[in-house]
Amino acid sequence: MGSVPRMTKPYRAAMRGKWTEVKSFYDKHNELLHTPLTAAGDTALHIAVYIVKTDLLEALLQKLKSESEDFPFNIEGYSPYQVKNEHGHTPLHLAAAAGNLPALKLLLDYDVELLNVQNNREETALFRAAAFGRTKVVRNLASRIHDKGPHLRRKDSTSILHIAILGKYFETAVELLKWGVSPYMVDENGMTGFQLLANMPSAFKSGYRMGKLKALLYYCLPDVEYAENFDKEIDPEPHVMSCQNVDIESGNAKKYLQPSSQPAERPSVVSRVYNAFWRCVARGFPIIKELWRDKKKHTKVLELTKILAETDFSWKSGHSGGAPNEKISTLRDDEEDIGGGEKQEDEDASDERPPPKAASSSSFLYETPFIAAARNGILEIVQAILHVYPQAY
Repeated sequence: MGSVPRMTKPYRAAMRGKWTEVKSFYDKHNELLHTPLTAAGDTALHIAVYIVKTDLLEALLQKLKSESEDFPFNIEGYSPYQVKNEHGHTPLHLAAAAGNLPALKLLLDYDVELLNVQNNREETALFRAAAFGRTKVVRNLASRIHDKGPHLRRKDSTSILHIAILGKYFETAVELLKWGVSPYMVDENGMTGFQLLANMPSAFKSGYRMGKLKALLYYCLPDVEYAENFDKEIDPEPHVMSCQNVDIESGNAKKYLQPSSQPAERPSVVSRVYNAFWRCVARGFPIIKELWRDKKKHTKVLELTKILAETDFSWKSGHSGGAPNEKISTLRDDEEDIGGGEKQEDEDASDERPPPKAASSSSFLYETPFIAAARNGILEIVQAILHVYPQAY
């Protein structure tokens, strides 16, 4: 507790966004870099990852590097960059959840082993990025990880694919499948991601109620949104998974998805102008912005549905319907937030909210996705399965 009064000054400076004062404090007190600033145990490194500019973070990391080089003893397994808060989050966990890609890259330049560090729930930074719908971060981290096995589940057996689907981050779920995450992964109840999706009617256009005017606007809005500078949308880091599309959970080679290493196709001038027009309109009308966000989500969930439909063979011996003996709840607990401070705008997580604390929908344990989708009126899933496997009818 003796350090608490000393940490008041940098804490107040950080809360006011006076980062120069924070840096000056640690210039004089290097020994306090690992001392918590907040009640949650966040240090200056944890706070710094929420700043868009990485100047403060880089300065703090450099101080830690100099301090560790001057230390006369080399303790095996110890890294000054892997400091954790009360939830077990390293700065990389927080950078991944916040979608701060520059901070994430900087941290990994200093210590690549941060990739494998788990928090109190046994979540890695990759898992946290998926849980918060940070698709670009997921893409970057996945390209650095060769053995993704330890990154696929957390302590409560929730899989990385399930957590993305529960949060309705469907673009992130598609990205995970591109990097070899198995669509056959099940939770502790034996439920696949496709079964989970078949019990989420509100995620689809067929479950989205619209009046005539809203339906007209919905029809006119583009399916995707291009960035103002499209060049920023082209991922400069190609998919290094030269893959044979390995099913990571089972170890079997699968060809359920063909990830492309080709750069994104540049849209036509007309498409970009049309897109820019609706971007301007959406800025002035929050209702249109929300409607466009929902349409983009419907587009991504349809893409995910088509991918998962090709991998689903449960209709061959599935439950024929009716009331099953056991009901399970697709609940998700996520009691803590990712923290305060500035957030980087992330196109991948359009509403920038933390993942929902719970998904209130219920699911029948023994139903196949085909039966569950039919029961819930999800026309898109039924059509996708019948398109690939008409004999499922």
